Amino acid sequence: MTELFAGKVLAEKLTRAVGLLEKVISQTERRVFKGEQVPASEKVVSFC
Repeated sequence: MTELFAGKVLAEKLTRAVGLLEKVISQTERRVFKGEQVPASEKVVSFC
């Protein structure tokens, strides 16, 4: 049962990490390729 709980916790952490990485990639594309300024309120400042 403990392994199941640990697996669920890991899956939740990975889901959060992927979401943050998608946001960082989007911000980078906007800044670098489209020349947009990304408002500070939209920036990811910590991955922890």
